[in-house]
Amino acid sequence: MLRSHQKMSEADIEQMNEMRKRDIPISRIDDFLPSLVEGYENVPYITRDMHNVNAKQRRERGLDVDLCLRYLCECKANDPVFSYKKVIDQDRVLQRLFWCDGTSQIDYQIFGDVIVFDAMYKKNIYLSPLVVFFSVNHHNQTVVLTATLVADEKDETYVWLLQ
Repeated sequence: MLRSHQKMSEADIEQMNEMRKRDIPISRIDDFLPSLVEGYENVPYITRDMHNVNAKQRRERGLDVDLCLRYLCECKANDPVFSYKKVIDQDRVLQRLFWCDGTSQIDYQIFGDVIVFDAMYKKNIYLSPLVVFFSVNHHNQTVVLTATLVADEKDETYVWLLQ
């Protein structure tokens, strides 16, 4: 079980994908696999490897973006002042995603005298900066005003963001 020897074969990945298509969670797949190969010692990878392969496939297929945009559409349906904007490049890759709910817009009107923004650098699985705009309310509590996920930190990205 040395890390350098842990590897999912193409057959293992295909088997996992077939089980995932039937809505079997990875934890259940991990419980089932040892019975196929006569013991845990014969499974050459760990649960984390299955999660990593699954996440990589989702990123490559753009499933996370589709789910996120679908979720934002639902938020817009439930909150009429909710807003979001996206920029997708010619390769259909999401470059920028901005969102703000109704409560945050009210907070901006009340507490928007001083706004701070912080780019949390490459702390997510996409290695993209997450830019959060926030302020402080009359109780000295942080109030999140909006958030944006960006693919780069070019000048035009921040101009778009601030507009």
